[in-house]
Amino acid sequence: MHYRRIACWLLGAWFIGSLAITRVTSSNFSAADEVLEAQVPEIHRVSIGRGRPVARGLMRYMAAELNRGYYSSWEWLELALGAGVAASLLLDRQKRVLIVPTLAGMVLVAFQHFWLSPEIVYLELAQSFPPPGPPPSSFQFGRMQMLYTAVEAAKLILILGVSFVLVKMQGQRRRTRVRRVIEEPAIDAVPPTAAF
Repeated sequence: MHYRRIACWLLGAWFIGSLAITRVTSSNFSAADEVLEAQVPEIHRVSIGRGRPVARGLMRYMAAELNRGYYSSWEWLELALGAGVAASLLLDRQKRVLIVPTLAGMVLVAFQHFWLSPEIVYLELAQSFPPPGPPPSSFQFGRMQMLYTAVEAAKLILILGVSFVLVKMQGQRRRTRVRRVIEEPAIDAVPPTAAF
């Protein structure tokens, strides 16, 4: 079976999905401001009736909840994709060494899912609806987002690295197979053996 191809497909899905979810979640917060700036009379009535800061906080809360759901679902799917890649590489005897960076990527995803994402969601909600007492600083929120982005970049580099090595090894294997076929003598070129 072609375990390397399966691993490459799963790595490709992991990479494309990570880029897509990053794009979607980053546009959610800007969409809240775009909706409030839209020339729709109903939106202006709501924002004037409740006050623009309240309407903006509500819209940002909705964006935070959407992002939380997207990130949670995607991070579980990433763990499943990573497990599939690791299983494919484990079954392919020549590529078992690539399990290490794959597992490192899964550890980064687990770090994002169980620690970074809940902290970011809490800070987003605290900024939208500040709790009593001193609100969390926006500096802490920005720092958590930068850390999440750095972990995401490290994960994507690992995915690309494993993909590159798999593709490169597959190309070397094909060249070796072609070289072997070319170097083998043709059947017509072998002298006939003397009959006894």
